[in-house]
Amino acid sequence: MHDKLFINALVVMSDGCKSYDIGVDSGIITALYERGICQDAKEVIDCSGKMIFPGAIDTHGHMTSRENFDTGTKNAAKGGITTVVEMPLGNHKINTTSAEMLEKRKAEGMKDARVDFALWGGLTRNTLDNIAEQDKAGAIGFKIFTSFAGDDYPYMDDYAIMEGMKTIRSLNSIITVHCENESICSSLTAQYKGKGPEFFEKSRPIIAEAEAVNRIVFFAEQTGCRTMVCHNSCPEAVEYITRGKKNGIDIYAETCPHYLSLDKSYIEKYEGFAKCSPPLRSSDKVDGLWEKIRCGEIDAVGADHSGYPVSEKDKGVWGSSGGLLAMDLYMPLLISEGLNKRGIPAEAIAAATSLKPAKVLGLYPKKGSISIGADADLAIIDPAEEWTFKISDTFYNEDSKDPRFPFEGYKFKGNVTATYVRGNAVFENGVIKAEKGYGQFLTRP
Repeated sequence: MHDKLFINALVVMSDGCKSYDIGVDSGIITALYERGICQDAKEVIDCSGKMIFPGAIDTHGHMTSRENFDTGTKNAAKGGITTVVEMPLGNHKINTTSAEMLEKRKAEGMKDARVDFALWGGLTRNTLDNIAEQDKAGAIGFKIFTSFAGDDYPYMDDYAIMEGMKTIRSLNSIITVHCENESICSSLTAQYKGKGPEFFEKSRPIIAEAEAVNRIVFFAEQTGCRTMVCHNSCPEAVEYITRGKKNGIDIYAETCPHYLSLDKSYIEKYEGFAKCSPPLRSSDKVDGLWEKIRCGEIDAVGADHSGYPVSEKDKGVWGSSGGLLAMDLYMPLLISEGLNKRGIPAEAIAAATSLKPAKVLGLYPKKGSISIGADADLAIIDPAEEWTFKISDTFYNEDSKDPRFPFEGYKFKGNVTATYVRGNAVFENGVIKAEKGYGQFLTRP
């Protein structure tokens, strides 16, 4: 007798959707049955009309930037995310750039997280000597910037990138890179700053992003360091990564839900509330990124969730902090915009949201797929549910709830009805089920 049996769903596997029932024991998937063969379980969860995706792995969280693990992982659970990899940038300029800070953030997560989590270590040109100690403390990899990220998190010059990559390669770890050319961005920002919001995208153009990506591909080739490029906003950048892969380089591409749904017209309408870096691009770039998911050239989708309060977003496009709230909309956006609107195969979405991230980060086979022996991390999806987003209905901090948020009034087709982490419901029918501290800390083997 199984602990749980999920029945009557369309299960998203790596090779397509199957009519399987899923047996779960002690939080592990122990059986996959043809529909109706087994009904022997302590608890039977009827998923008629639903799809079951492997739980999403969000490779790019900023939960502790302005929120905390409690609020952040509530949003994650609502979005079908079962593992969040948290970035090192922290609130009040307290960044994870040492083993001591990583241990502190790990303790915060173990106390408050409701889904599983991992931590990126922080690397700046001033902290090259801290790589090994952060790795030993459990950093799943290391985050760097090639462009200005604040005085408290100095971006990397080329020498620092090269040396950092050499050390990370020696530890068999991975680096993840925010790719924009600082010289181009700072010069164009000085030229356009103060003009209308339609100039923001021009101040951080595709050439600045693509050049930095191309440079990082070269450094990855020369150092042998496994590398993931963060939040690609355009297909041109992804093409440099794909070219590198074909040449045998361990280089991977991440994009974000907002680049797969919003275009640069939202910057003109919502200004600071739609500000992010790299910026939102034209609608044809949105479609182009979806084609990269369809053909398997994108390896991860990171929410890049940043819960900034209204006071930091209501300063126009030039004065506001950058970043969008997104974790609770993660799977709904991918189902609505990808599966339903563009006919992207479910298995291609699952590959970019779960299977490939798990493999890139060393979490596979424990995470990343619906297969025997894997953790029972499951996102139950109703692909036909039509609904309209209202920020008042979210788990966001109260000081972040403002109807000028770009997704306010956004019409979706597809929603998460339940999220399970290690066989237990953490979110179900609009309600958070997991207690604080249920989430486990993860690192690569």
